[in-house]
Amino acid sequence: MTNRSTTTGTTTNSGDRTVRQKITSLRHFYVHFRRPEKAGYSGSFGFDWLRDEYVYDLFEIGVLDRSKKYLYKGNIQNLIKEYTHFKGQKISHINDIKTLNAEPYIPAWLAIFPSSKHTKHPNASSVVNANGVQLYLQIDQDDKDSAKILTDDGTELTFECSAGLKVSPEKINLAKLIEKSPTKKNLSSSHQGVSSKSFYRHLTKTAITITATDVYSEPAYIKVVANKNNLKKTVGLLMVYPNAIIPKADIRIVHFSTRAGVREVPTPPAYQDYLKKRSFNQALVRAEIKGISFFNLVDYLNEYNAKVVKGTITSEERRKLGKIKVFITKYPIGQTVPRSKGGELKKDIIALYEEFSQKYVPKGGIENPNSKITFVIFTDYLVQNTDPATSITYTTLGSAATRERGMFESLACLVADCPIIWGNAVVLFNQGNTDLSTFAHEIGHSLSLPHTFETPPNSNHTFYQGYTDNLMDYSYAPTATNNTITNPNKGYLWSLFKWQWGILRKDGSISYD
Repeated sequence: MTNRSTTTGTTTNSGDRTVRQKITSLRHFYVHFRRPEKAGYSGSFGFDWLRDEYVYDLFEIGVLDRSKKYLYKGNIQNLIKEYTHFKGQKISHINDIKTLNAEPYIPAWLAIFPSSKHTKHPNASSVVNANGVQLYLQIDQDDKDSAKILTDDGTELTFECSAGLKVSPEKINLAKLIEKSPTKKNLSSSHQGVSSKSFYRHLTKTAITITATDVYSEPAYIKVVANKNNLKKTVGLLMVYPNAIIPKADIRIVHFSTRAGVREVPTPPAYQDYLKKRSFNQALVRAEIKGISFFNLVDYLNEYNAKVVKGTITSEERRKLGKIKVFITKYPIGQTVPRSKGGELKKDIIALYEEFSQKYVPKGGIENPNSKITFVIFTDYLVQNTDPATSITYTTLGSAATRERGMFESLACLVADCPIIWGNAVVLFNQGNTDLSTFAHEIGHSLSLPHTFETPPNSNHTFYQGYTDNLMDYSYAPTATNNTITNPNKGYLWSLFKWQWGILRKDGSISYD
C-alpha cells in the first residue's frame, strides 16, 4: 500500500467559501525495540525478542547438509506466545497496534532493576542499571506499504510509559530513524502457517535510554505513538518484566586443588562482578558470593600420612585418609581424566568435599532439596580425550550435578515423562575454570536451565545447537560428517531468553527471604 492522501471540505466563519485542506495519512510501519548484539551487549540487562531466524529460513544448518532453515524446532506459535503472553494471559496492549496483513505485532521484553537514583525501594540498585539501559529503535515498514521507502513527512514518535518507567528522549522525529537506502528484507519460512513477506527495514541505531524509576508488580510497558497532522496511532510496544520482587541466588565458591601448598585454583577474571552485573541479573535475580572455601587434596594426604608415621592419627582421620587414597587411586594426581569418567569425577569431588567441609555444607547435604546454596567447585583436574582417527582433542569444561528423585517425584514419573532435576553443585575442570561463559553456563544448569537444544520433557523450547547467543547454547554446531561449525555468536554467549527468566526465578535454591 503506497502513501495515500485524503481531502476534506471545511467552511470558513464567513460562510462564503469552502477551503479544501490536504491531510496526509500516516504511513504503515512498526517500531521495534532492539538491543546491540555481540560486542555491543554484555548481559548487563535482560532483553529478549522474537528473532527473524527463529521463524524464517535464514541459516544453513550443518546437520541438514547446510540447507537454509529456521532455528526453532518446535511449533512456532508456542514460541510466539512467550512474547505475547505473561503467566498465561495475553498482553492486551498488543491489540492497540493494527497491521495491514493481520500479522500480530510481537513485542520485545526488557528486564531492569529499579534505579536507586530515583527510588529508595529496597530492590533499587546503585550498581545494576542505575543509569538506565540503552536500546535502539528498528523501523519495519508493513509489507503491504513497502512499495515506497519511508521519507521525512513530518511524522513524530512519542513514548507513553506506564508508572515506574522513563524514556529519554521523550519524543523523536521519524526522520532520525529512517535511511535513504534501507535494507530490503525478503523473508520466507517453511514453518507451517507462516507467510513470506518482503519489506524495508531501517536500522539507524539511534540510542534511547530507558530507566526504571520505581518498582512495578505487573508487566510495565512503553508504547510508541506516531503523530502527524493531528493523527495518531500506536506503532510500537516494549513490555517490561515486573521488578517488585528481586530474589537471591547465594553461591559458595570452592577451590579443589591437587597441588601441594597451593590453595587457589585458577578462576575466571572478575567473576564476582560478572555474577552480579552480567548474568542472572537479566532475570532480576541477585547472584552473590556468600563464601569461599579451600580444599587441598595433596595437603590432606601429606598431613594424615605424617600423623600415621608419628602414631598420632585419630580413627576419624584414618577413615578420611582411606577415602583420599581411594580417590587418588581412581584419579591419579597430575593425570588427565578421560571424558567418559568426567561424570564420576564430578560426583566424587562433590562427595569428598562434603566429607571434609561439613561446616560449610547445609544440613542434609549439598543436594538437600531445601538447600538455598549453590556450590561452584573449581578444580585443576583436566578432563580430555583425543580422537585417534582425527587427532581432534575434546575437553569437558564443566559439569553440573543432578539430584535423585524423591519417592513422590518418582511416582509422578510413572505416568508421564519427567525432566532432569538439577542439583545444587557444579564442577569446573581445568580449561573451563577460567572461562566466564562456562562458569555461568554450569551455574545456569544448577538453577534449572536446560540447554537451548534440549528436547521435551527437559525443555519446552528447542533450537538447533550452536546458532544462538544464549548462555545455555554451545559455541559450536554439529554436522552430518562429525565435524563442527563455529557458532556465529562465539565469544558473546551472554543472553537469557524471557522464558528462562521465569525458570530461574522458580528454582528451588532461589531465596525470596
